[in-house]
Amino acid sequence: MNKLRTSLVYLNAKRYGLTETEARQCAARWGRHVDTLFDQSAADKVAQECGMRTVGFPDVPMAGTLYVTAHFSAYTLVSIALSRHYNRTIYIVVGTPPAEFEQTIVDSVTRAGARAVIIRSNFSMLKNIRNAIDEGSLVVSLIDVPWHRLVIPTRDYSRFDFGAGQIGASKSIFSMAERLGLRTCFVLCEPGDGQFRIVHYGEMSQARCFETLAEAVARHPDHFERFCELHAYYDGGRRTDDIVTFTLGEDRYCVRAWDYKSWKLSKSVSAAVETALGADETEASGLIRSELQRLSGCAHEQIVYF
Repeated sequence: MNKLRTSLVYLNAKRYGLTETEARQCAARWGRHVDTLFDQSAADKVAQECGMRTVGFPDVPMAGTLYVTAHFSAYTLVSIALSRHYNRTIYIVVGTPPAEFEQTIVDSVTRAGARAVIIRSNFSMLKNIRNAIDEGSLVVSLIDVPWHRLVIPTRDYSRFDFGAGQIGASKSIFSMAERLGLRTCFVLCEPGDGQFRIVHYGEMSQARCFETLAEAVARHPDHFERFCELHAYYDGGRRTDDIVTFTLGEDRYCVRAWDYKSWKLSKSVSAAVETALGADETEASGLIRSELQRLSGCAHEQIVYF
């Protein structure tokens, strides 16, 4: 699956606005982050081995605050930093993931010397957030789309400028904060010189949070986890007609950039492509273009190998 995700990172990075060379570099670096920075079970190791420092944190937490962050860098470090800095329990608002995923986050944050509790997105969520705030604990939530939310209802989604296009995101967290009378304070984990910087940006609207996130992604695009799924909730952007091709086992797959349609090539065509790749990539690309013309009725030019 990492080959598919890395290929989608490349296509989404080009649509976001990166050049072919930049998109390749982004995909390669992103792939190296999957099992390290983006692995929830490794947050404590990242905190220990990479190190982190807090930037702009007030001496005491602001009262009546819902902290918000985004899927950027090792974002779980935000929870660790908040809990450690203020020596308080951090309540982490999640959707409805499997229970083992929740436990993975709690265990990792605990090993890092912080105290974490999960608040699930259900009918008790508002009450649980209110209770956590009233007891003097901290509450943090993510502002962008959860992993694998590939069917996105449009009713509750807003659009924000993001690279060459616009990213979609729910406004429910901010509506919930307003309903509870809470301010939303943006805290983002950003890569620095040899260590992560946990930056306290202060009180921000949803629009300003996404402006700040967009600026961070522009500086370090490979640290944005969502490039592998961005196409599910991204509008506009730079059009690219690339075909990405990769192998899984003995099968070769192709994914088209502009609509993310995919094909599995036949065994015979895959074998012919592999033989041709040993001598001439141009011949291999010609075989792929010919087969995709037959399968889709469309002509394709740029073939990119992963």
